[in-house]
Amino acid sequence: MDGVLLYIDPQFLGGVLWVIDMRFSCTTQGAEDALDACAYTKKRYERIASPLGLRVEYVYVLGEWFKKPAYRDTLDYILSMNCHYHFGGIPLAWLGLPDGRR
Repeated sequence: MDGVLLYIDPQFLGGVLWVIDMRFSCTTQGAEDALDACAYTKKRYERIASPLGLRVEYVYVLGEWFKKPAYRDTLDYILSMNCHYHFGGIPLAWLGLPDGRR
């Protein structure tokens, strides 16, 4: 799946619109290049969410493919653009949700 949008009610989790982009495998240059577009895509969602009083957070869920050293610069760039990434999934606690642990 290429992009998933999860809307969170403005009263829940501090009024955050989480944009979750899932990339589990990569065999083409186009899919790799798309990782560099997080800042642009986040800005597009901010134009929509801002009038609603929502803050936008953009996060990639990446597969093992992207742990290769060749992607280190791309992953650093994602963070420098105030976007986020996780490998394999997003911990519920990171989203501010209960994760069933005490």
